[in-house]
Amino acid sequence: RKAHGGVTITKSKKILHKSLRYSKMKFKEAQLERLIDGCYQLRDEHPFQIEAIMFMLYTFRRQIETTKIDQPKENVITMPYNITKSRVEEYVVITDRVQEVLDSLDYQRSKEQYKKYKHIKWLFPNPHISTLNCGDVEFCQSDNARCKYLETAWKKLTELTGIDGQKKLFRKSGATISKRKLGSTGKARALTGHQQDATLDKFYDKTDIDETIEYAQEVAKVYQFKKTN
Repeated sequence: RKAHGGVTITKSKKILHKSLRYSKMKFKEAQLERLIDGCYQLRDEHPFQIEAIMFMLYTFRRQIETTKIDQPKENVITMPYNITKSRVEEYVVITDRVQEVLDSLDYQRSKEQYKKYKHIKWLFPNPHISTLNCGDVEFCQSDNARCKYLETAWKKLTELTGIDGQKKLFRKSGATISKRKLGSTGKARALTGHQQDATLDKFYDKTDIDETIEYAQEVAKVYQFKKTN
C-alpha cells in the first residue's frame, strides 16, 4: 500500500489496443480491386461467406446487417428497421456491382450440394447446414440457417492479397469515395445510411498521407503567382 511505502501503478493514457491502428485507415481503390479479385479466387473454398464480404465491399453495409438480409424481391434490397443500426428501414440499390454478388450467389446455389437451400430465406445462408435440416421450414427461417461468421474467409482473403485491414474499413472507404465522387456529404449519406452529416464527416471521411500530398499540390497551383521586378 502507498500508505506503507508502496508504489502507485498508473495506467498509460495512450491506448495500445492493436485495433487502434485501423481507426484512421481506409482501403484505397486499388486495394479494393485486389480484394475483389481475391474473393473470386476463394469463393469455391468459402461459399456464401465470400459473397457476404463482396456485398459489404460494394454497399458499405455493416456485417451484422448484411448477414440478416432476406433474398431480394425488387430492384432494391430492403433492410427492415429491426436489423439496421439506425432502426429505420433502409435500402440497397441493386447496381451492376451488387448484381455481380447476386450472380455469384446463384452460382453457389446451382451447385448440387446447395440446391437443398431453396427454402432458406436468407441472402447469405450458412454453408454448413445439415441436409436433414433443409426440409424443416421453421429451421430454414431461423437464425441458424443464415451465415453469421466471416472471420475464416476474411483471414484467408487478407493472407492471399497481403492487405492489412478489417472488414469495417469497407464502410469508411465507401463513405470517403462516395463523398468525393458525389461532391456532397448529404448525397453520400443516402448510400451509407448515416442519419447525420457530422457523423460521416468526423468518423468516416478519411484522408491518408498520399491524398494529403495530392490535395496540397492542387491547392499550391493557386499560389503560383507571377513574380514582379
